[in-house]
Amino acid sequence: MATKRNIKKAKIQRYYRTVIIAFAIVAFVLFALIAYFSFSNTIINVSINEENYSTSSLILISRELPIEQSVNNLVAGVLLEKSIEHTKEFTELTAESEVPDKAKGKVIIYNKYSQPQPLIATTRLLSESGILFRTDTRVDVPVGGQVEVSITADQPGEIGEIGPSRFTIPGLWTGLQDKIYAESTEPMTGGTIITTAATQENIDQAKDATFQEAYNIVMDELEKELKTINTDYKINAYKKSLLSEEASVAPDTQADSFSVTTSLNVVSLSFNEDEVQSLAMEHIKDNLPENMKFTLDTDKPFTYTID
Repeated sequence: MATKRNIKKAKIQRYYRTVIIAFAIVAFVLFALIAYFSFSNTIINVSINEENYSTSSLILISRELPIEQSVNNLVAGVLLEKSIEHTKEFTELTAESEVPDKAKGKVIIYNKYSQPQPLIATTRLLSESGILFRTDTRVDVPVGGQVEVSITADQPGEIGEIGPSRFTIPGLWTGLQDKIYAESTEPMTGGTIITTAATQENIDQAKDATFQEAYNIVMDELEKELKTINTDYKINAYKKSLLSEEASVAPDTQADSFSVTTSLNVVSLSFNEDEVQSLAMEHIKDNLPENMKFTLDTDKPFTYTID
């Protein structure tokens, strides 16, 4: 009996030892967790979503109010409108090409015959190389005398660019051609010429430049008119409208210059900006949903447009 009692007692002791060890382990783990959360830093991130909010409010602009006054939604301001038709000339053309033209020059006509010799305009003169020219004007060559006259090649091209030459006059009787003749001392020139044309790019750039110049003129006039009404006013918003624009040449048309005519209309609005901003912010705050808060971004000032 004593032996059985001893065995039972030993089993009970082992059981309690196991329970105590398990309890100690659990207590240690709990202590470690409490210590960790007690001494560690806790960071909580809170993000704020920025949303666009749209609302509308009617603010009336009155020219009758002094600029420093406003009444309810009525704010002092001025609406002005001005139109202009502006023309600008352009000579800088980028397209160049060589085209045939009629060579020109001067000759001296000699008369070694016993009678004066009248020669009408377009009288033919034939060079030694067989190139035909015509006189530009009528001349009368006196007996034993000489006359200088301008001549032009009958056909265009470099073929007319001949050097100094002797010319016969085919229209005269053959027996007179050695007595009445012409000579040149300088070469004929101008058989080809460089021409320019207005490209589409030239015209587009000219239209932009004319529009900008017209706009600057109108804005300057509006500013001056505004100052005659109240020197404290400035233009807060404007709307520019192109009414028409036209170039004097079509693209790739041969020309030394061309012009662009632009018609422009500008509407400007000036008002007490402080009052408008105050009314606008007040309206936004009054109509903002409860879960939203209005914050003014000073880096993005108010902008105004005219529809």
